[in-house]
Amino acid sequence: MSVAGGPRVARYKARGRAAWLEVLGQVCRRFNWVCHTWCQMSNHYHLLLETPEANLAAGMRQLNGVYTQRFNRAHGRVGHVLQGRYKAILIEKTAYLLEACRYVVLNPVRAGLADNPADWRWSSYRGMIGLAKPPDFLSTEWLLGQFCGDPRRARELYAAFIADGVGGGDLGRPGRGRGSGERGVCAGAGWFGAVRRGLWGDPACTKAGGPARFSGNIVGPGKQA
Repeated sequence: MSVAGGPRVARYKARGRAAWLEVLGQVCRRFNWVCHTWCQMSNHYHLLLETPEANLAAGMRQLNGVYTQRFNRAHGRVGHVLQGRYKAILIEKTAYLLEACRYVVLNPVRAGLADNPADWRWSSYRGMIGLAKPPDFLSTEWLLGQFCGDPRRARELYAAFIADGVGGGDLGRPGRGRGSGERGVCAGAGWFGAVRRGLWGDPACTKAGGPARFSGNIVGPGKQA
C-alpha cells in the first residue's frame, strides 16, 4: 500500500522518519501485522503487509493518526499531515508478491533519490541484505526463504533479484506489469521462476531444503503518489 503526505511532510522528512518507524513498529505489534517490505519516500511511504486478523483499516488509522499527532506536536502544528485515504491492493501469488517487494525498495532509485537501493537508508532493503540491523517489526524469514533456505545465499539471490530490476527487468508499476491481465498486480514472474527452478540445483539451497513455499494473502503497494 502507499500513503501520500502534504508539503509539510517533505519539509520535515529528516526529523520524522525515525518517529514514523517507531510508530509502525508499535502498530505491527499491536495489530499482529507481518511487515515484509517498507520504504519511506520524500512525501509518502509504501508498505507490504500481511494482516492475519484482517484489521488493515484499523491499523492504518492507528499508524497515520498517531504519527500525525506526534508530527504536529513536534512542530507546533494542527490539522492533516497525510492527504487522502491510503491505496491498497491484495496480492495472492508468490511471484507477484516478490515483484511488489522489488517495486517498493526500488522506488528511491526510480525517483532519483539514490543510485542503488543500498544507498537509501529509509527502506527495508539494507536490513534484508544484512547491511544494517533490521527493525524488530520487519519479517525477513519468509521473503528470503523464497530464494533459498540458506540465509547467506538467500541474501545474495535477493540482492541479485532487486538489482535485476534497477535497469527495468520484468518490473512495471503495480497493475501495469507486462503481460498482466489482472488489475492491481505486477507481472514479470519469468526471472524469479527461472531462478527458483535453478535453486534446486544450488548446493547451499538444496542442503537447506530449497526455497520456501507460500500460501496466504498479502496487502501490497497501491498507486504511487
